[in-house]
Amino acid sequence: AVKVMWKHFSAKRTAIALALLAFMAMGQDVWAADDQASIVRGGRLYANWFEELKESAPAVVHRAYPAAGRYGGAPGATWRCKECHVWDYRGRDGAYSSGGHFTGIKGIGAMAGADPAAIAAILKDENHGYAEKMADQDLGDLANFVSRGQVDMDAFIDRKTGKAKGDALRRKDYYNTICANCH
Repeated sequence: AVKVMWKHFSAKRTAIALALLAFMAMGQDVWAADDQASIVRGGRLYANWFEELKESAPAVVHRAYPAAGRYGGAPGATWRCKECHVWDYRGRDGAYSSGGHFTGIKGIGAMAGADPAAIAAILKDENHGYAEKMADQDLGDLANFVSRGQVDMDAFIDRKTGKAKGDALRRKDYYNTICANCH
């Protein structure tokens, strides 16, 4: 009787363990999808956070934007992360190393792989001042993008022409779901 009970208990225990493993694996997929969505949304915030949040652009020049900055657009544009740190994440060493968007501000490449909480703290500091502009979830998504969303833009954009590389038809679905809201 003990053998039969142990066999039944063992089978039950195995079934429970397998169910837990399946649930955990499913949960990891959900978490991975949540992470991916956070990173993608963070990229949109990096490009233009006030547009992503459906808010008006700030009416004043960002406090960290250099007085010698050459951008002649609306003051609110100086609050866009990409305006200072550039769309290629290289800042003063990237696509805006000269010309109308030059600021002399360093890029964010060194933050790739950094702790998103540490990045969020930088976004909230007095220099950046985003704590007064974005909710914690927004800052978390932006930090996730800075930490885990940076890619080598040279693999996707031809620097000389500014045009996208690759097969547009093959990547149409990615573009329409991830990129089209900004581009």
